Amino acid sequence: MAEFNKSAIKEDKWYDTCCGICYASCPIRVRTINGIPVKIEGQPRASTSKGAVCGKCVGSLTVASDPNRLKTPVKRTNPVKGIGIDPKWQAISWEEALTTIADKIRTIYKEDGRQFKINVMPSQGSYNHPPIWALVAALGCTNESAGAGGMLCGNAAHFVAGLTHGSWSHTADLERCNYLIHFGASKGHAAGHGSNQMMRSMADARLRTRSQN
Repeated sequence: MAEFNKSAIKEDKWYDTCCGICYASCPIRVRTINGIPVKIEGQPRASTSKGAVCGKCVGSLTVASDPNRLKTPVKRTNPVKGIGIDPKWQAISWEEALTTIADKIRTIYKEDGRQFKINVMPSQGSYNHPPIWALVAALGCTNESAGAGGMLCGNAAHFVAGLTHGSWSHTADLERCNYLIHFGASKGHAAGHGSNQMMRSMADARLRTRSQN
């Protein structure tokens, strides 16, 4: 806020959105001044994060203000790959980038759509995005996967939850559960759910069970 004095503020708005730093996708509110994001708060109406945000979310403001962030597409100009080899990235226009991608997709579509491979992050913002799957179907592609959704990220939980009750994952019913054991998991900050949500829910559950005794 130090960069803005009252006379310089022409637009001051709050936007309701979701954090994209991890796949918890916590609901947030973002304040912008003159189109520049300056503050992030939790969405108090959210039933998941319950108005809280973590340090990663708040720190995401630096992404927009980082002087070293990429502002244009880049392409590799050195075809040789390997450790210590400079890829020689070159900045290109959005028109060139989109045309290059479109031409390659068009070529694959004409030859055999099965050459195409799509990989998404297991988050609400990408995995459940209809246009992505519409594109996959249109190309005749059968090769898809969710990155970070393998052996090290709930591989068993996703399949079991999907087969049992058709969901992506599962967690204990902390509003009604009186006894809970987690085997080899620190649920929340190290096992696939929003840490703020889990910390608060577990604290409320402890308080509830203690009052019952």
